[in-house]
Parts: sequence; C-alpha cells; structure tokens
Amino acid sequence: MSDAVARELALDPARSILLQAPAGSGKTTVLAQRFLGLLATVDEPEELLAITFTRKAAAEMRERVLMALDGGLDAAGPVGATWARLRAGALAHAAARGWPLNELGARLRIQTIDSLNHEIARAMPVLGRFQGSLQVVDDAGTLYRTAARRTLRHIDAEAGMQADADVLLERLDNNLQRAEELIADLLDARASWLPLMAGNDPDALAAAVVASLERIVGESLQETQRLLPATLLAEATSLLQASARHREAAGHAPGPWQHWLRGDTRLAPEAAGLPLWQTMVDLALIASPPETLRKQINISSGFPPKERELKARWKEWIDALARIDDIEDILRRLRALPPAVLGEEDRAATAALARILIIAAAELKLLFRERGVVDHTEVSATAQQALIAEGQPTELGIRHTLRIRHLLVDEFQDVSPSQVELIAALTAGWSRGDGRSLFLVGDPMQSIYLFRHSEVGLFLRARARGIGELPLE
Repeated sequence: MSDAVARELALDPARSILLQAPAGSGKTTVLAQRFLGLLATVDEPEELLAITFTRKAAAEMRERVLMALDGGLDAAGPVGATWARLRAGALAHAAARGWPLNELGARLRIQTIDSLNHEIARAMPVLGRFQGSLQVVDDAGTLYRTAARRTLRHIDAEAGMQADADVLLERLDNNLQRAEELIADLLDARASWLPLMAGNDPDALAAAVVASLERIVGESLQETQRLLPATLLAEATSLLQASARHREAAGHAPGPWQHWLRGDTRLAPEAAGLPLWQTMVDLALIASPPETLRKQINISSGFPPKERELKARWKEWIDALARIDDIEDILRRLRALPPAVLGEEDRAATAALARILIIAAAELKLLFRERGVVDHTEVSATAQQALIAEGQPTELGIRHTLRIRHLLVDEFQDVSPSQVELIAALTAGWSRGDGRSLFLVGDPMQSIYLFRHSEVGLFLRARARGIGELPLE
C-alpha cells in the first residue's frame, strides 16, 4: 500500500484536514512541508501559525522549515523532490512580496500552545496588564494544596457552608487530608468543570451528571449492539424471558430479572435499558473474577434440571458468543457500566461539592494574586476570555482570526477541552473554500499528556464532527 496520495493531499492549502498517522511515519515532515507550501500563498508570513506542545517540537519544526528554505535538506528521492518544489515556490513568492530573506526566520510563527495563550492574554487590555506581571509556574501542585486547605478552613468557619462541609467529610470518613487532596486534584483539572459551574445553579448540576452518564451508557450500548449479531441478541431475549418465568415460579427474590417477564422486552441501546443488558451479561459470565464465560448453568440462574432443551439452547448461545473476538472484555465492560441515575443523597452531595469548588476556585485566584504567579490553566482561561465572550468572538478575537489565515496543530491527540475551544475560537467564522485552512495532525494511539488533562476522545470527535463549524477531511 502507498500513502503518497494522502501525503500530497495534505499539502493542499485549500483543504482543512485531520491527518492521522502513526509513530515514525514522518508527521513532522508533512507538517513542515505544508507550512513551507503555505508560505507561497499568504500576503505576510505572520498569517501562518503552527502550534505544538513542547518547545523541542517547535524548535525541530522551525529548524526543518529553515533548512528547507536554505536548501539544506537531502534532495534525493520523492521527498527531496517535494522539498525542492515547495522551496522554489516559497522563495519565488517571498521575492515577489519583497520579504527580506534574512528576516524571514524571525517572522515564522511556530510556537507552543502555552506561548500562544500568553500572547493572546497579554493582548487583552485589562487582564493582559495583570497577566504580564505574573510568573507562570509549570507545577502548581503546592498552590492547589494551599488553596484546598484554605477552602476547608473557610467552609468550616462559615455557618452557611458547614452543611456542605459535613456532606463532603462524611463521604470521606472525616479524613481532612483526603478532602484536601481531592479539592487540590480538582483545582488542577478546573478547566474541565469551572465553565460548567460558572453558568449553572449548583443544585441543577446533578442533571448534567445524569446527562453525561446517559451519554456514556448509551454510546457503550450502541457499540455493544454493533459488535453482537442481532440473532444472538434475539436469542438472549428469549432465554432471559424463559429464565425469568422459572425464577418467578420458584419464588426467587425480586431483581433485575423481573424486567424480562414482559413479553415486549428488548435489548435497546438506551441508558434506561442498562439493567436488561446487565442481566444478559449475568447469563453469560460468571460473577467472580476473572469473569469468564459460564461453562454450566443451574437452577439459581432460572434453568431447572428438567429443562434440558432450554439448557441446550443456552449452551449453543454461549458457544456462539465464544466465537466473537474479545467477547469476555466486551461483556465485562458492559457489567461495569454505572446506572445513569443519581439518588437524592448523590444529588445533594453533587450540589455541596459544586458550592465548595466555587469557593476553592476563588481561593486559588486570591492565592495567585498574593504570590504573583499563575498556572497554565489560568493563562489559557484568560486567552479564551480574550477571544470569546458569551459564545461570540470578541473584537480582539476577530482581529486575531483575521490575521491568521492558516492554522497548523501538531500532536492533536494531546489536546485538552480548553485547547480545543481555543482552536475553535481562532477559527470562528471560517468555512470551506474561503481561503483559510485548519490542519491537525496526530495519532490517538500516542496520547501521553493525561497529566495536562488531554482527552483522546476529542481527536475522535474532531474526526467525526470537525472543529466548531469547520468540517475536516
């Protein structure tokens, strides 16, 4: 197989692309080649922006582009011919536009996503002045713990917060150190939850939790339904209904199996139907680790000794399941799914934790001001505030977006939700065929920056839906 066509399409300046490629396939080369090719299409070099995650990656890409411009790359083979063609186009365009070649290197915008956030934050009139005087710390763990400790003291001393403190500590066996660690960890991950807290009543947040659980369970059931043949699911329904009738006749205590007494029961990929799927799993897997496929079934499962025909059908069903790749893992994941509901105690605990976290975020902001420091999350939030206000691009955002005509992002599998929002803000208003392009490159199998709250699911979502309103090939 040859990927030459894909490599050539990746250099097309008219296309917005998500490029997925594994380790060692030359992603950096393709990224640098696209950057060089785009140089021949813009009015000014600053209209190109390439962002990476590390200074090392940014320096490597810059060096690759500059070496290509200087003719220092190997010209042998197809890759060398591509470099030569792109170099000739970029130099001819630079000459036509009057760009001094000795200044071109300084005008190439190849930088880390953190440095881009700092640049945007400093451009915001009020917050920028404040931000510019602060030191950015890479490891703010000590600050998170200090803010968490102050939060616990605050809610203990504040009469109106003591009930929330009691709820939190009761769930943690009154372990103050564990409570401090929990709040500190959540402060580190606040980019994921603080935007949700800001616009919602804490008492209503349980609905968001339930909606998230419903989505997770529903998607998992849809995937399971896709992996299991319809004939096996239909036979499972029939077997479970027969089992339920025998259980009822034998006087077994009520349980999830009772659902199957209704003749219209089916295994639908909806969160409300999870108990039905999980009783199917109970029919297939033993309960104790390592939760392997059953080799025998007895009266406790609803199959009395005299029901030989029913047992034979069950055995055929198990044998058919065993022929499906990774079936035990599929069924274990199904068994482990949580119910998409929250009881009253859980709803009250969610609201209490939300109110506590709002206090914790405020304590962290005060601590930042006292110490004259910020973390990368704070700078990122300021940058987003500079670009987007109430869901609409700000004047600063519009200016920044108009200045950038082509955006390239390396190692896209390592982005966090806030970084995806930044990319969406920078490309707000872009559309296919308007002379602007977004180029994302990465490999979901190489996602490593979990400590920076990256979510590989964002890569998969971008592949399916694009970024903002911009579709990606």
